[in-house]
Amino acid sequence: MTHEELSKSFNPRVLASNELQKERLNVCNTCEHNEETFKVNVCKKCGCIVRTKVAFKRAKCPIGNW
Repeated sequence: MTHEELSKSFNPRVLASNELQKERLNVCNTCEHNEETFKVNVCKKCGCIVRTKVAFKRAKCPIGNW
């Protein structure tokens, strides 16, 4: 889901900037706990869909990487 699509569904004040989302995704994409399941990346530590989690400003990495 793109930032623009999320903006239509959520209050934009709760969303991270596109730049921050990209930085977080870069970290997650190289993480040993990131697993592709049915073409969706899922964090094996917290069970979240990575692309969705990185979109929220207040979200935190369960192992402290961001």
